Amino acid sequence: MVISDEILEQAHASEAEVRAEIALALFAQERIDISQAARLAGLPQREFEALLTARASDTAVLSESALAADWNRPEEDEAWVHLQQAS
Repeated sequence: MVISDEILEQAHASEAEVRAEIALALFAQERIDISQAARLAGLPQREFEALLTARASDTAVLSESALAADWNRPEEDEAWVHLQQAS
């Protein structure tokens, strides 16, 4: 697969980074298996698994902060007060 310099410049990424992103996306969509994704990314399978783990960890941290911003509001506290009273 050849990725044009124009796309690489626009993405501010190397060809290896773009290949890894494509592999991650296709794997996440269950369109390719992990060995195919690793080959597409140009990585040994263990390195691709490490990349997946790092991404999952980043996503969890981002999700936690996004949820906290939504949940830590007075309106949310009011919506759940009836459960606190039952305890």
